[in-house]
Amino acid sequence: MSSWFTARREKARMLVPGRGPVERELEIRTHSLTGETARILRPPHRVLRTPDLREAYAHTRDGCPFCPESVEVRTPSFDPSEFTEPRLSVGEARVFPNLLAYAGLCALTVLSRAHFVPLDALSAPLLTDAFRAALQFFREGRKARPDLDVRLLHWNYMPPAGSSMIQPHHQLMATAVAPTRLARLAEGSRRRATDTGCNPWEALVLEERENEERWVGSTGPWSWMTDPVPRGRYFELLGVHDRASDILDLTEEDLSGLVDGLVRAFSLVSDHGLWSFNLALMGLPHAGDHFRCQVRLVPRAFLPPTDCADIHFDVLENEAMVLRPPEQVAGEARKLFARGSSAP
Repeated sequence: MSSWFTARREKARMLVPGRGPVERELEIRTHSLTGETARILRPPHRVLRTPDLREAYAHTRDGCPFCPESVEVRTPSFDPSEFTEPRLSVGEARVFPNLLAYAGLCALTVLSRAHFVPLDALSAPLLTDAFRAALQFFREGRKARPDLDVRLLHWNYMPPAGSSMIQPHHQLMATAVAPTRLARLAEGSRRRATDTGCNPWEALVLEERENEERWVGSTGPWSWMTDPVPRGRYFELLGVHDRASDILDLTEEDLSGLVDGLVRAFSLVSDHGLWSFNLALMGLPHAGDHFRCQVRLVPRAFLPPTDCADIHFDVLENEAMVLRPPEQVAGEARKLFARGSSAP
């Protein structure tokens, strides 16, 4: 029995033409820290087909504001009273304000000069520079706006994840109000720490490593597992840092371990025939007693035969319907994380 979720099973019965009586079993899980629920289904699994993405999205190259010839002239620049440069850069990564600002400090990081970067080309050097650029943005932002002390990095990779731009880019935000899920995780963690006298994320990592059902592996200071109450249709991969609680606490060594894990995670996504994901790197300031910095990755898809969105029930009910048991996915992921370094 896990300490971070409870489960209830239900069965559905039906008569199927040509087969007779059929019984389907599902599991409804409730997250003990957030109160979130997810319905774990077990339909027959099939790997989806990845289309020719380069051809499908070739038309988006024309007039793209994120491409090298446009990014310096068509994107906003930072207020000089807050940042040292109009745009920040590390390697190929370019950081500039997000015109669709949804936080007091809101920016985009364009990861690459290339317009289209497939999953297998999201290399360790490319990712490392992008995270370094994010840390530079957050450091300068803290000096300019110390009141905005909740920092998050998001990544909507490719259209199924909600990205209107093909060129890979991160969304960076610093705000005074944590988004809903982070706030729920924070409150549940604080409550658990008060009840037990220890950091719940340290206890969680130990429990999952010993239990092994959802344990995936470690890359440097990051412990990886599948969340038992995932928000995605296929799975939610979770990486928990062993000591840092805030993004600004991360070091170069931490970034190396994070990138190593993500490159392996992208291989897992690809093995499922998927080519899109949502990612969040989240942390909390001054929360070392009850929280740990964590990264969460959820694959996304257009579902055949109509290429419809993979989210529907979730929008109004705030509950995921999950097609793969987290424990099953963890077994597949362990093989990828057991290999040697993912760095090229």
